[in-house]
Amino acid sequence: MFLRFLIIILIVLLPTGVSQLEAQVLKDTSTLNLIKKTVDQIYDTRFREAGETCNIISKEYPDHPVVFLLRGMIIYWENYPLMSESGASRGFEDQMRLCIDKCENYNSENEAEFLLTTLCARGSLLAFYAGNDLQSKVFSLARTSYRYLRRSFEFSGTFPDFYFFTGLYNYYREAYPDAHPVYKPLFTVFPRGDMVKGLEQLRIAFKEAIFLKAETSTFLSSIYKYYESNFGDASYFSRTIYKEHPHNFVYKLNCIEDLLLARKYEEAEKLIDYPDSKTNNGYYNAQLTILRGILYEKKYLDMIKAEEEYSAGIKSISEYGNYGEQHAAYAYFGLSRISAFNNDWHNQRAYRRKALNMTGFGHISFDD
Repeated sequence: MFLRFLIIILIVLLPTGVSQLEAQVLKDTSTLNLIKKTVDQIYDTRFREAGETCNIISKEYPDHPVVFLLRGMIIYWENYPLMSESGASRGFEDQMRLCIDKCENYNSENEAEFLLTTLCARGSLLAFYAGNDLQSKVFSLARTSYRYLRRSFEFSGTFPDFYFFTGLYNYYREAYPDAHPVYKPLFTVFPRGDMVKGLEQLRIAFKEAIFLKAETSTFLSSIYKYYESNFGDASYFSRTIYKEHPHNFVYKLNCIEDLLLARKYEEAEKLIDYPDSKTNNGYYNAQLTILRGILYEKKYLDMIKAEEEYSAGIKSISEYGNYGEQHAAYAYFGLSRISAFNNDWHNQRAYRRKALNMTGFGHISFDD
């Protein structure tokens, strides 16, 4: 949970680390369109095409940090969930570190362009480190970043992507300590935020961002789900980004989850049973198995099939560490309910304890 807190806060407290850049990639309309095209291809899981488009950008701007950022994004998504022990993780880290280093070595008047680029690279590294429980690397990156608190606030009118960072800060600065009172003393060192303004800024980023529309939709879905308990709005954002990128299993699974929470079982079932739902990726399949268990339990009241799916999902997702804990928690909550249905009160309590140990959002349990 503390690592989650670090990601939420540090992603918006990153330094400029930039000495103002020479190139003006984001002011070059043709190149900007190529960047947008590459990002869309990445989220569409068309990785070969994304690499080819990135190479076109590289020929025009061979040493620009955005090229390394895009290459790192390709590696990250092509190998998602990117585990630290995988061969691809080194390449991802190298690309993101090169991106950050390039941002720090440029000189010109275009600081906002490279501030945005380094923010994206640092945020991606933080997410990777936290997902793999690499605490020392999280803290190391934090130490080099923290002192530049709120720098991105000065550039929110320059590129709409900056509203992602300012919106996250404004919202989570107020919402996180309320939801997790144990961290309230730690938040006293941060300037106050504004939850309403934060949501407004995130909605701007969702509509207009160059790089971060997909990430913004994911955070908005999470905010409405975990903090606002508004499953209708959560499903709106996850459904919207899934429809834009229907081949992206991360977005598809988020959409199914939010639909189940909103009790839109018919729509969720269509996505679960859709022919392209089957994949060779064990991580996606494990999540889908658990979500199918929820459907069996909640829509069909078939406790036997639900228990089979929950148990199989827990076994499959265990190898993915932090990446799998939230869905494993859903499965344990389900097994707890099934145990209560069977008057097995010992396992009811045991499974619920396991679930609560895996999530900081025990109220999102599918109990209702």
